[in-house]
Amino acid sequence: MDPELEFDAAGKVKKSPEMDRRIEMYRRFHEGYGEVLVQANVEDTRLGVPECIASKHNLERIELKKWGYGAKSTSGEIKVKAIERAIELKRRGYIVLPDPEDAAIKEAYKRGGTGQESCR
Repeated sequence: MDPELEFDAAGKVKKSPEMDRRIEMYRRFHEGYGEVLVQANVEDTRLGVPECIASKHNLERIELKKWGYGAKSTSGEIKVKAIERAIELKRRGYIVLPDPEDAAIKEAYKRGGTGQESCR
């Protein structure tokens, strides 16, 4: 989700400034209890996020989230307001619903709709 992600030639994440910021902030205010535990979902795994973050920040553990967590409000689903951002995320491999590249969804977005009305 980091808008400043950088990818290598193989399409894997090589840099995530937002994740770096979050980990560095945790470590700055950490008082000796607990540890950083980064969660990775299916899309993160496909993009190589766990390997990138674990090696850069010397993490020993990554929590892999399984399919089905979407029923919880803490699962990471977001609403994207700009269709361009939705297309960018889809091209990175994220599951985006409704499909922002579908002609009917693009038309609904132009008319000011969410695209949901096209899916019913």
